Amino acid sequence: MKKSIVLAILGIAAGVIGAQAQGTVNFSNYYSNTAPTVNFGTTFVPLALQGLAVGSEFQAELCYVVGTGASEATVFANPIAASLTHFGTTYPNSPAADGDSVNGAGWWIGGGNEVLNTPATAAGTVITAEVLAFNGTTYGNSTYVGKSGLFTLTLGGGIAFAASLNGNMPNFTVNGVPEPTTMALGGLGLAALLVARRKKA
Repeated sequence: MKKSIVLAILGIAAGVIGAQAQGTVNFSNYYSNTAPTVNFGTTFVPLALQGLAVGSEFQAELCYVVGTGASEATVFANPIAASLTHFGTTYPNSPAADGDSVNGAGWWIGGGNEVLNTPATAAGTVITAEVLAFNGTTYGNSTYVGKSGLFTLTLGGGIAFAASLNGNMPNFTVNGVPEPTTMALGGLGLAALLVARRKKA
């Protein structure tokens, strides 16, 4: 009888601790030495860089909102500053070549479990997330950028393991940001094409 009471009390205590714990995410894309790396894509990327893993000039950042069904623009507007971390250069079995003169990159390992410090992100909370990768101090001032696309996570915390990106975050690449002059020339070319079509009509 006493044993049953003790076990019941411990169960209730564990439930209370779990409910009050802050939600956590293990913010890392390095799950094993075969984990997919973040690489350069092919859009506005020099041929010599295409397909190479990004290096330590790049940073990764987590964006999220609580719940499901949010638009990409809404999630993108909510970056978690505490998650910002550089891609590494010396992880075991990392690629021998990367895109920025430092060997061995493509993976980032955050500073352990990133605690999402808002009251709404208790352990067990479902969030809609997106990971950004970029080579500037922010996504907006970078010359190469990439987004994972949206995915959902159930936050860990308390006695539960931190939520993992493994199997949840889609693989993605980074691509170049076109310069304003390139965009302007593209716009002029499109306008000229429309004018030519109208004349033919």
